[in-house]
Amino acid sequence: MPAPPRPRRPLSPRPDEDARRDRLTMTDQMEPVDEQTQYKRKIDNTLARFSAAHDELEAEEEERRAKKAKLAARLDHTRTRLQAVVTSTIGNRGSAVGDDDNNADRDNDAKDTDDPESAAHHETGTDDAETRAARTRLQEKKQRKNDRARLATRVCAVTLAALVFLATGVAWGAKTWFESKFNQIAALDENSDSILPGQIGDENFIILGSDTREGAEEEENIGDTDAVAGARSDTLMVAHIPEDRERAVVVSFPRDLEISRPECERWNPETGEYGGTAPANEAIKINTAYAVGGPKCVTKVVQDLTGMKINHFVGIDFHGFKDMVDAVDGVPVQIDEPVVDACSGTSSPSTARSSCGASRR
Repeated sequence: MPAPPRPRRPLSPRPDEDARRDRLTMTDQMEPVDEQTQYKRKIDNTLARFSAAHDELEAEEEERRAKKAKLAARLDHTRTRLQAVVTSTIGNRGSAVGDDDNNADRDNDAKDTDDPESAAHHETGTDDAETRAARTRLQEKKQRKNDRARLATRVCAVTLAALVFLATGVAWGAKTWFESKFNQIAALDENSDSILPGQIGDENFIILGSDTREGAEEEENIGDTDAVAGARSDTLMVAHIPEDRERAVVVSFPRDLEISRPECERWNPETGEYGGTAPANEAIKINTAYAVGGPKCVTKVVQDLTGMKINHFVGIDFHGFKDMVDAVDGVPVQIDEPVVDACSGTSSPSTARSSCGASRR
C-alpha cells in the first residue's frame, strides 16, 4: 500500500512582513499595542513614503531647472557674441575681428582638447561671461524702465503745471469780470459804539435802491443828472439772517421816515469818494442820509436805530434795476388806470401788464 501523504506545514511569513507587522503591533519592548496606535503607525509610514517620493521628484526637478538655466545662459552668450560681430562688421572692423575670434576659438578648442585642465578653465570663463552678460542685460532693462518712469513723471508734472496755470488764469479772469460789474465803495462801520453785543454769527444786509441818474441813458426815459441831481435812497431795507440760518427777516424803512442824522463824512455820488464832514442834523428824512454821506452814513443811521451790526451793503440804481428786470425777461405789472409820468409818458393798462426793463412804462 502506498504511504499516506504527509500533512503540509503552514508557510511562514516573510521576514520583511514579520518585521513590519512587529513594528506596527509590538512596542520596542516587543509588547503588543492597541489598534489605535497601530492605525497611527500605518499613517506615519505612509506619510514617510510619500515624503521620500516627493524629495526624489523635487531633486529631479531641480536638476532639470539647473540644466535649463545653463542652456539659456549659453544661448544668451552666443547671441551677445553674434551681436558684437555684426556691430564690428558694420564699423568696417568685422572681418579682422571675426578672423581673430575664429582663430582664437580654434586655438582654444585645440588647447581644450589637448589639455583637460584648460578645458575646465575655459568652461569657467564661459560661465563668468554668461553671468556678466545676464547682469548687463538686467541693468539695461532696469535703466530703460527708469528712463520711462522719469519721462512719464516729467510729462505729468508739465501737464499738471499747465492745468494749474490755465485754471488760475480762468479764475482770475472770471473774478476780474465779476468785480468789474460792481462799484466797490466803503460802506461798513463795524466798530460803532451803537452795535449791541451778542451778535456772533449773524449776517445783516442793507439793501438800498438809489434814485441817482448817474450813467443813465436817454432811451431809459428816467431823466439825467441835470434834471435830477444827487442821489437819495428811495428804498431802504435791512435783511437779518440769524446764526442758525433757519430763517430770514427783512424790514423796510419808509423813505420819508423822520430821523436824527449823526455827523457823517460827505460823499460824492459821481466819483464815489468821501471828503469833508457833514454836521449832525435833527428831524430830517432818512433818504437824505444817503444823499449827504452815502453808504457809510446810511450804515451809521441804521446801526443807531437798530443796534444791529451791518456786515454787508448792497446798492442798486435805475440802470441796475433795469438790467435785473431784463435778466428775468420782464416783470408783469397790473394797473387799473393809466399812469402819467413826466419822463416816461403815459402808461395804459394794456401796455403795462407785461413790461420789461428796457421799455417799462
